[in-house]
Amino acid sequence: MEGNRDESLKCLAIARSALSAADFAKAARFADKAVRLYPSDEAQKLVQKIAADAERHRQPSAAPSGGAAPTSASSTSSKSRTSPASAASGHRVERNYTDDQVAEVRKIRQAANYYAILGAIGNAYSVLSDSQKRKRYDLFGPESAQQSSSAAARRRGFHSNSASNGGFYYESTFEPDLGPILLLILISVASTVLQRDPWYSLTQT
Repeated sequence: MEGNRDESLKCLAIARSALSAADFAKAARFADKAVRLYPSDEAQKLVQKIAADAERHRQPSAAPSGGAAPTSASSTSSKSRTSPASAASGHRVERNYTDDQVAEVRKIRQAANYYAILGAIGNAYSVLSDSQKRKRYDLFGPESAQQSSSAAARRRGFHSNSASNGGFYYESTFEPDLGPILLLILISVASTVLQRDPWYSLTQT
């Protein structure tokens, strides 16, 4: 028993030095060993003191770590909020279309029936396929605006001449070119007919 007591006292000395160095794991290990070798009030008190000091040492360190989590979360959320803005500013989408093309697309989407859509597509095709019409379109805009302005000017001039001469007048109407529209209609009808099943079969049933 005396040998165990001496070993217990050595373990208690090691545990106290470890406790003063804030090495709570080593202090608790040697204090428990001292209690097992030779149980005494001194060893029990040292075990309790080591446990209390270790608990107090853990509590202050837990508070900053708990408070740091919201900070990191807030920084993450701020990064997530700023990343779309930086992405939007860094990648600018270049427009490869004109306002007139947008207007034509809107006109097609707002058309009430297929005939209106075919008329808009046929008009666009007839203008873009002809170099002269396309040049005139690039310079003066759609033909409807040119025709309306020129027709209004002709009517004003003709009305004034008729009023001064005391004669009658008439209004000329513009007949659009229906060739491209009819071509598109024929192509669509032909494709529909070719896709249908034949009414008769040459094989014996």
